[in-house]
Amino acid sequence: MNSQSDAFLLGRILLEFDRADVDLLGELSAMALTPDGSLWVGSDELHTLERLQPISPMHYGKHRSCELPKKFLPLPDPEGEIDFEGFNYSDGYLWFVGSHSQKRKRPKGKGEKDLKRLTQIIKEPNRYALGRVAISSKGEISEKGSAILPFGDADNNWKGNALMTALAKDPHMGGYIYQPIPSKENGLDIEGLAVRGDRIFLGLRGPVLRGYAVVIELHFEDTKEGDINLLPAAGKHLYRKHILNLRGQGIRDLCWHGDDLVILAGPTMAADGYADVLRWRSPLGEKDSEKADFIYELDGDRLQSMMTLPMARGCDKAEGITLGQCWQEPCLWIVYDGPGPQRFIGDRSLLIDAFRIP
Repeated sequence: MNSQSDAFLLGRILLEFDRADVDLLGELSAMALTPDGSLWVGSDELHTLERLQPISPMHYGKHRSCELPKKFLPLPDPEGEIDFEGFNYSDGYLWFVGSHSQKRKRPKGKGEKDLKRLTQIIKEPNRYALGRVAISSKGEISEKGSAILPFGDADNNWKGNALMTALAKDPHMGGYIYQPIPSKENGLDIEGLAVRGDRIFLGLRGPVLRGYAVVIELHFEDTKEGDINLLPAAGKHLYRKHILNLRGQGIRDLCWHGDDLVILAGPTMAADGYADVLRWRSPLGEKDSEKADFIYELDGDRLQSMMTLPMARGCDKAEGITLGQCWQEPCLWIVYDGPGPQRFIGDRSLLIDAFRIP
């Protein structure tokens, strides 16, 4: 720990799973608490929602993997990964978002074969998921009220969904949408999600525009068919862009703290680096504006630094954030992709961090 983050560290929460699965414990990327006390986490390698229940203070277990209700949330590939990157609870629903990204195949240390793998860029249709499931007072998934932003046609002209079609014409984002630019290479990569009322905020890890990160704001309504329909968010525009000076970092997650959004920011590329936690004050304030784009400077009235998290080489990449409690004090819980060995208790349990809110 560095001295700053150590000063804010309140404790660690133990997450206990029902199986030893590297795609689960080693790839957690999304997290949210629901009023029944359940902690929901998601892996970017799976298509299931993982529910943990409180056992004792700072200890969650009774793990259960929950399938999305296929009848109400049909996926283009029922068994394919969604690449969950953001969860958020709002008004009785657990919302989720996939990365909306393309990916380049990873080298496997096999010499000449790796050269070919590095030429292969893959589109997976489930990654374009943006939806919600209803959560009962007992923490059970209810099919009634579940909804999703409809997917586009999965053909050679794959369009993803209505958001992707709209962004393709954007003067800042358009060049990244249908070009073969993978995530982790400054391609489009949605990693943060926050919902309030009829508004959705999507935080982008990439692209970062000359050091400025992007949040996409959407307004929506439910259709009679049980789908999510996007509404104009600013005049005739289907979305609004908030462009934030994060000094080169991309957005890794979002969570509400009152009417402010807490931003978890970190490296855009697949590289080690510090993660920062920042406060974006009153993002709901622009609701009635006709403007489609806003820009915010760091350490101004609206965007302020809160703390810097420690950097670890090759592990502990801060990936998900939510508002929780530790020793009866509100705090920020942070989960890590590629957790270091010191976080594992056996092969089925994992420690995450709780930080005091500056």
